[in-house]
Amino acid sequence: MARHAVQIYEAESSLLESARELAQDALRAGHAAVLVCTPQHQHALEALLRADGFDVDGALARHQLVLADAEATPATFMRDGQVDAGRLRQAADSLIAPALASHGRVAAFGEMVVVLARRGLYEAALRLESLWDEWLLAEPRVDMLCAYPADLAATAHGPAAAFGPAVHAAHGEVIPTGCSVLSGTSRPLETVQAILASAPASPHPAWFYSNVARPFGLSEEQVARAFLTMEAAGEVERAPDDAWRVRAG
Repeated sequence: MARHAVQIYEAESSLLESARELAQDALRAGHAAVLVCTPQHQHALEALLRADGFDVDGALARHQLVLADAEATPATFMRDGQVDAGRLRQAADSLIAPALASHGRVAAFGEMVVVLARRGLYEAALRLESLWDEWLLAEPRVDMLCAYPADLAATAHGPAAAFGPAVHAAHGEVIPTGCSVLSGTSRPLETVQAILASAPASPHPAWFYSNVARPFGLSEEQVARAFLTMEAAGEVERAPDDAWRVRAG
């Protein structure tokens, strides 16, 4: 049976890390990863996968990695503010079928539901989730991970009030915030995020690791990965002296 999971995230870097984990696991297993993200997240994930040593260009050419625009793609299946099931199936097939045919299994990550909800199209967003669920039941070789920002999932008033609970109900699995989408255990990234909330504003990597991160049981590699992800999300920036500066909200 296909996996249809959801994770609520607090920081943009947490979203990137979840999609990055999913894609890395699929690519290393010889499967395909289909990432339907906003252009900003798409570019960040492509850069992170390159930094991780993946041949992104080669993976794209052989349909092992598929990157699609979550802001533009809904236009291919929306009609009068509603999801057209037939057009959605065509859009899904165009994204997933070549990867599935070539690599046997697909791990998909999507932000289209969030894009629709941000536009106030809550009914269409939930209809999209429902149709995905129906399609996944019929195609056990595709796993889907959805990610929702905490502010959207927790909206408690207006037409969005029922959206958060409905999102949880639409998925077979809810991955705890700040946990690995693969193992379900706590991630180093969120530990680093918490440390930075009280650490000096411009920590040097060596100082940060030796004096702050190591006592929390984090390795240098885990700290470096966390900072790279936060940099890709625009949450920190590297200064000329090689220190990391936390960007103001």
